[in-house]
Amino acid sequence: MGSQILYLHHLHNHLLTYQVKFIIFVKKDIMSHIYPQDFKYGVINTVDLANVDFNETIYPTSPTSLRYSLDGSQFLIKWEEGHQPEFINNGTVVPASILSWADCNELMQTPAWSEPVPPIEE
Repeated sequence: MGSQILYLHHLHNHLLTYQVKFIIFVKKDIMSHIYPQDFKYGVINTVDLANVDFNETIYPTSPTSLRYSLDGSQFLIKWEEGHQPEFINNGTVVPASILSWADCNELMQTPAWSEPVPPIEE
């Protein structure tokens, strides 16, 4: 009976350790995708769309969800900093630019990417 209690105590401690490691892993994985500053943003020419591998870890994960410039000549993808997509690394796709979040946000406010907001008439 004593050895069974000792075994159960050991098993309980092992499971707690596993749970803590799992929670830390999950939290780290989730946390890495919360802040837009943790990403790099690629402006890609639309003619290169067929060469973008959406099976890699990029966002959006589908060509139907892309954000295009107003003239349709470019679109935007993002990836976690330090995990640049292989299709960019190997030169299959050469981005028009690779931006930080702040630079991308600024670009999205330009007339090439956003319709002007009409003034509110009172």
